[in-house]
Amino acid sequence: MTSLLALLVVSRQAGSITFFAPAAPFDRVCDQLAKQTGLAIALSGDLRDEVVAIDIHDMARQELIKRLSHVLYAKAAFKADKWELTHDLVAARKRQENALTSRILRISMGLLDNSISLTGWPRDRTRGPQS
Repeated sequence: MTSLLALLVVSRQAGSITFFAPAAPFDRVCDQLAKQTGLAIALSGDLRDEVVAIDIHDMARQELIKRLSHVLYAKAAFKADKWELTHDLVAARKRQENALTSRILRISMGLLDNSISLTGWPRDRTRGPQS
């Protein structure tokens, strides 16, 4: 009987989630998520006020946690029957640096693409037309 009960719990944990929440502070969204799906998430102080909007359909619980962690620059750990999300400042800084590098590259490539060739331009524009 114990193995059957464990199998049912694992099956429930592995189930997919469909959930919608308009833009709201993350702590309120987590409360709604827990009430509707049974997925409990504890947040560190700095993540509670993050504004999130969630619209998911048939997503696995672990995939949802993985995506939330990625978007919010957080680390996720499963402790005491709930997921705990804490801010990951190292990952946030690295992703911001990568985004800045990518933006600089796109701007410089855009400048190269939009540059004009000055070959053949008259060297001395002060003199009038040559006869």
